[in-house]
Amino acid sequence: MAAEAPDDDGLARAAALERWLLATIGGSGPAGAAPAELVVAASLPPADREALAAADGRRLGVYRALARAEVGATVAELLPRTAARLGPKLAASVGAYLDAGLPRSRFVRDVPFELVRAVGAAWARDPDLPTWLPELARFELVRFRAGAAPRDPRGPSDLGLEPALGVRLCPTLCPCAFEHAVHRLPEDPADRSEPDATATALACYRDADNDVVVLALSPLGLALLARLALAGEPLGTAVAGACADVGTPLGPAPLDELARLLADLAARGVVLGAEPASGPPLAELAPELAPELRGGRHGHWLLRGAGS
Repeated sequence: MAAEAPDDDGLARAAALERWLLATIGGSGPAGAAPAELVVAASLPPADREALAAADGRRLGVYRALARAEVGATVAELLPRTAARLGPKLAASVGAYLDAGLPRSRFVRDVPFELVRAVGAAWARDPDLPTWLPELARFELVRFRAGAAPRDPRGPSDLGLEPALGVRLCPTLCPCAFEHAVHRLPEDPADRSEPDATATALACYRDADNDVVVLALSPLGLALLARLALAGEPLGTAVAGACADVGTPLGPAPLDELARLLADLAARGVVLGAEPASGPPLAELAPELAPELRGGRHGHWLLRGAGS
């Protein structure tokens, strides 16, 4: 029996209905309403437009509220301490985020990243919230990313580190910097301690036991890891650039500091040797790692926050 040909009209109708339904979740229209412009803009067939216009808008309002509440629950699960400090403002933040548009990623795990990037600046301006709250949110996201990122299936490289070659790093590594020592805050979401206003450089990664480790760095060490992990520079270029970034002349003292950092990270399983100059790209060997390469979609923002 021959397979039936796809119903192009039916597929187009389903796609239009999907766009219309998504428009009821996102956008700043009033909850519970079915704005006529959304129905028309979705290019629905006339019969569907009439049926939806006559439908009880409260049902759509319930669906809209449930979908938005699910986003809020995801944010609270990944950012428990941030969500606890936001309190009722979390729902308003979710609303502001979704009013501006739906999540760009199809992965639920990306939603909290997108939300904090979208509304974090508003938190910092809110007189009822601590100015460092966006930093705490970013730190919680860094730890989540380190705990969730896949490992490099190739394992350690057979090549030793060379100035002309790149460095193979564990994809769970995430360098980051903060203006407050948010990493020292207690884990209890009910705690309301204040972090010290101390510039802080960190590297988060997942160890062999699958525990997330938070490692303090010097500014020079952070500059090097940012260039290696996010820019993918060869080791020699990254070392010279890191020294320039922090205003330190290239010489024996910074070279010794960076050599000790790389040796420590190698012992921890974070530095995996040199990256060969040729060979199939990691994205081809492990497509699931492609979103995590060069820090992923949010790597540069996780490093320094707003404006990066």
